[in-house]
Amino acid sequence: MQVREVMSRPVLVVAVASTVRDAAAALAAHGLSDVPVVDERDRFVGMLAEADLVPDRLDGRRGATAVGPLVRTDAPTATPDGDLLGLVHRMREADVRVVPVLDGDRVAGIVTLTDLLRVLGDAR
Repeated sequence: MQVREVMSRPVLVVAVASTVRDAAAALAAHGLSDVPVVDERDRFVGMLAEADLVPDRLDGRRGATAVGPLVRTDAPTATPDGDLLGLVHRMREADVRVVPVLDGDRVAGIVTLTDLLRVLGDAR
């Protein structure tokens, strides 16, 4: 099975120049734990996790700082035509719940643990 068969789209992305406050609001509004971050040309930069935002929100700066320094640039990625089983193994090794699916340097979708559970639920 290919990644494209289970990936979610369209995808919420956060701009690297977004404030911590805005990124936290977007994650909360969409019920997400992680979100892809893009630059001013919509190119993938890395991932931002809700856990990365909480300390910054609580340290007195009130979330006005940009998310750029909090972005994880070593996050695993996938391609639409990639092997889903291989992606599952990479997700487990990296201990991540969300993986961006890239078409070149653009975010084409994401694969979440929920997407994988749907596949398991349909495999009867």
